[in-house]
Amino acid sequence: MPDHPVVGVSFTDAEAFCAHYGLKLPSEQEYERAARGPQGAHFPWGDAPVDATRANFGRGACCDEDASDGHDMTAPARSFPLGAGREGLLNLVGNVWEWTRDFYAPYGGEALPEIAGKYRVLRGGAWNSDPTRLSTTRRLAYDPDFRFAANGGFRCVRSPD
Repeated sequence: MPDHPVVGVSFTDAEAFCAHYGLKLPSEQEYERAARGPQGAHFPWGDAPVDATRANFGRGACCDEDASDGHDMTAPARSFPLGAGREGLLNLVGNVWEWTRDFYAPYGGEALPEIAGKYRVLRGGAWNSDPTRLSTTRRLAYDPDFRFAANGGFRCVRSPD
């Protein structure tokens, strides 16, 4: 769909797309810094709670769509300007889960060593994530070959050099 995030891609698909344009997937650290800002906010826009003016998300129960924000599923990439981070980036939480280039490893006290180094990390939550799953620190570990049909995508980053 025009202006919507690309979905249905595996980690390898996303990585190849970025590389084709001389870009890369963000690391978890880069993603989190862009989403939290230098003060470490809970959301890109600060610490105010999630609402339909700031992010595209689902109902209170996990994995159900909710059109109250104006979108049944994904929203155009330039939607939700009130949800922008400090640098003006949009949709860092909600809309689609985004692949990062990192392998999953315990982070911030998590204890899931059996999957460390096997799965790649997605960040941000999606259009069908309930509000409790939207934050600048939420992460998922997934098989890099998995293709999210409608709620997983990516963004590319460029090094400042």
